[in-house]
Amino acid sequence: MFFKNKKKRSIQKSFFEISKFNNQQLCLHLNKRNNVILDFGCGNGCFKKNFYSKKIKQIKMYDKNKSLKKFIQKKYEKNPNIRWVKNLKVSFNIVLINSTIQYFTLKKYKTLISYFFKREVDLIIISDIPEYPYYLEAFISIFTNIKRIIISLKYLFEKDYNFYFFKKKKDLIIDNKKYKYKFYKNLNDDKILRYTLIYEKIVNEK
Repeated sequence: MFFKNKKKRSIQKSFFEISKFNNQQLCLHLNKRNNVILDFGCGNGCFKKNFYSKKIKQIKMYDKNKSLKKFIQKKYEKNPNIRWVKNLKVSFNIVLINSTIQYFTLKKYKTLISYFFKREVDLIIISDIPEYPYYLEAFISIFTNIKRIIISLKYLFEKDYNFYFFKKKKDLIIDNKKYKYKFYKNLNDDKILRYTLIYEKIVNEK
C-alpha cells in the first residue's frame, strides 16, 4: 500500500503549516465517549501535551517518518492517553488527518480514504485543507497573516522545499453508500484560507 513508504525522510511541510489546532473544536464533532483516534500523519503532534477529553479514550499517533517516534514519546510522556503506533494494524474508530492531505497526490488521497472506508471507521476528519493553490494562498497571506510571509522566506531558498498537490473540493469527494460528507470551518486557527472535510458513517436506524 502507498502508506508503506520506504523513504526515510518525510515530506517537509511548508511555511503554511503553522496554524494551531483547536483540540476542543475537534471534540464537538465526536458524538460518543471512549473514542479511539488515529492521528494519521501526526508530524510533531498537534495535540496539547496535557490534552484530555471524556469523549476520547486514546489517541494513537502515526507517521511514516519513524524518526518522529522519540519526539512524540517525549512530548507526551506524561499523557498516557496519547501514544505512538508503528503501523495501522491497530484498532481505532476515528481518523484525524491534519495538515497532511495537501502533500498527497489525488490518487494517493483516494486510496487512503478508501482504506479507512474499508475499516468502517465512524469518522474521517480531514482538517487544514487549503482553499486555494499555494501561490494564491501566499498572496492572500500578505493581507491575513504577515507572519507566514516572513517565515516563508527561508523556505524559498531551500533545495528540498516541497509544494503541495492542490485539490478542489469536488476532487476530495469520494462517493460511498455507507458514508456521508460535509464541509466545515477549519479546526485550525486559519478559518479564511483553510477548511475541514468530515466523512461520517451512516447509522441505519431500525
